[in-house]
Amino acid sequence: MSKIYIFNGPLDFSFSDSPKDTLVSISPSGDIVEGSLVTLTCNSKANPPVDTYAWFKNGAEISQRGSRQNYNISIIRSEDSGEYHCEASNKVGTQKSNTVIFNIHAKPKPIYQ
Repeated sequence: MSKIYIFNGPLDFSFSDSPKDTLVSISPSGDIVEGSLVTLTCNSKANPPVDTYAWFKNGAEISQRGSRQNYNISIIRSEDSGEYHCEASNKVGTQKSNTVIFNIHAKPKPIYQ
């Protein structure tokens, strides 16, 4: 016995995807000077959207998992040098971002004559 299905109205096809193309960007770009504000941003494409981010430095988790897409270092110091990456997650899966490496340059000292 075969079955016949009748649809009344539009069909809604939605597909779920785990995070893809997950990347970390740094602001400001270029040299990072000691004492400045640095913001790392984790961007990812996903359906449903990413709902959880985690931040890592040198492989160790440095932030509580949550909805914070940005990681701010308000007064950067030489100890903050290292390798940073994020993980973006939704109900379908998780993806690790690229690794961003930065070195902190000492603040220039004034020259007195």
